[in-house]
Amino acid sequence: MLRALALYHGKSPVHLFMVRLAQGLCHAGKGTVTLCPAHADKRLVNQPALAGLLVVLTAFLDCKNIILGKSHYLLYVLATAMQPRWLVTLDDNLQPLNVSVRVGQVSLHLFFLNFFLRVCK
Repeated sequence: MLRALALYHGKSPVHLFMVRLAQGLCHAGKGTVTLCPAHADKRLVNQPALAGLLVVLTAFLDCKNIILGKSHYLLYVLATAMQPRWLVTLDDNLQPLNVSVRVGQVSLHLFFLNFFLRVCK
């Protein structure tokens, strides 16, 4: 949908900039970066990240004069809320190390089964 909008607004640089900005925020590093002010299992709020998001949101209230005007650099404060969504493991020589990683939550019955197997040994 955003690609179609980019083709439609290709002659207007202002509209094309906004569509490209929307594309960049939607895809955010092909899914390897997220914009989230929460951390520690969403129990704590990173205040600088929240402030960065609020600055951009309030700047978009007057988009024509702020973002599309001379203050487009305010988009850089989004970097305070960016968090990586990938894992890289390296050995002592900084070479890539293959490690099996479990993603998600352990179900409760598997936890208790594991616990009882350890106790019974």
